[in-house]
Amino acid sequence: MIRIALGQVNTTVGDLDGNVSKMAEWTGRAAGAGADLIAFPELAVPGYPPEDLVLRPAFVEDNLAALDDLARETAGACSVLVGFVDRTERGIHNAAALLAGGNVVARYHKIKLPNYGVFDEQRTFVPGEAACPVRVASSDLGISICEDAWSPGAPWDQYAAARVRVIPNINGSPYHRDKAHERLEICRARAVETHAWIVYVNMVGGQDELVFDGGSMVVSPAGDLVWRAKMFEEDLLIVDIDDDGDELEDGDPTRPPWPTGNEEVYRALVLGLRDYVRKNGFDEVVIGLSGGIDSALVATLATDALGPEGVRCLAMPSAYSSPSWRCVLPSA
Repeated sequence: MIRIALGQVNTTVGDLDGNVSKMAEWTGRAAGAGADLIAFPELAVPGYPPEDLVLRPAFVEDNLAALDDLARETAGACSVLVGFVDRTERGIHNAAALLAGGNVVARYHKIKLPNYGVFDEQRTFVPGEAACPVRVASSDLGISICEDAWSPGAPWDQYAAARVRVIPNINGSPYHRDKAHERLEICRARAVETHAWIVYVNMVGGQDELVFDGGSMVVSPAGDLVWRAKMFEEDLLIVDIDDDGDELEDGDPTRPPWPTGNEEVYRALVLGLRDYVRKNGFDEVVIGLSGGIDSALVATLATDALGPEGVRCLAMPSAYSSPSWRCVLPSA
C-alpha cells in the first residue's frame, strides 16, 4: 500500500521562488495527511511552458538551484516527484526528479517530445533514453512525463517487463473541449497495457494563450477511473493504492463530476482570463460596452474572473449599438 498525493498546482513561468514556495507548502500538507509521495506537474519548478527561457544557461542553472532548494525545504516531509529542466552532456531535458531526505535521489528524462500544435519541444529539449523505476515506501514506481503516455513503447514496455505496479505520469496538458475524456482513454490504454496503476497529475491555470484544466486522475490496472481531481482549480487529491491488488472501491463520491458542454468552456475562459491578468501584473481591465450581447458576455466573464472591483466599463453608444442602449445613454 502506498499513499500518494496528486498536487494539482497553478505555477507561473519564471517564478522559481514562488513555485518552490507553493510546492513546499503543499508537500507539508500532504505529509501531514500521511502521504508517502506527492507528485507535481510537468516542469513545475520553472513553470510551464518555459519555451525559450530554457535556452538561457543562467535560467537553467537557477532552475536547478531551485530544485535543490525544494529538496532541502521538504527534507522532513514525504518524497516529492516534480518536473524541472535538467542538463547533461547531451543537452537540456524536460525532466522529473524524485526528492527524498533533502536530496535528489532519481532523475528521469522525458522520452517522447511532442512537436505538433502548441508544442515544439524537439526544438529545445533532447529526448531521454531510458525508463526510471524507483522505490517509494514499500512500492515500486515508474516515472513518466506527459507525451510519454500518448503512445505505447518506451518507457511503458520497460515498466511492464519489470512488473512495476504504479506509474505516475506528470503533465502540462493544455485544455481543449472534452480533453479530460481523451486523457482518460489514454490512461486506460496504458493501464491495461502495463497492468499498473496510472497516477495522472496535470497542472491547472492559464499561461498566455494556453489554459490548463487540471482533471488529475488515478486509473486502475483494469482501466477503471477510481479517483479524479477537480477541473479548473487547484486541488490536492490524496489516494491509497494497494499495489498488490487491481480493484478498489470508487473514490470520494462527494467530488462533483467534471463539467461538460458550455459550463466547461465558460470555466476555461474565466480561468484563462484571470491568470492572464494576474500573472502579467495587472489589477483591472477596461471594457468598452456597446450594449450588445457580445460586450455583455465579455463583461460578465471578466467580472466572474476578476471580481467587480477589477472591471471598469465604458459605455460606447453609437449608430451600431443596440436600440435599447441608445435610448438609455446619451449620445457622445
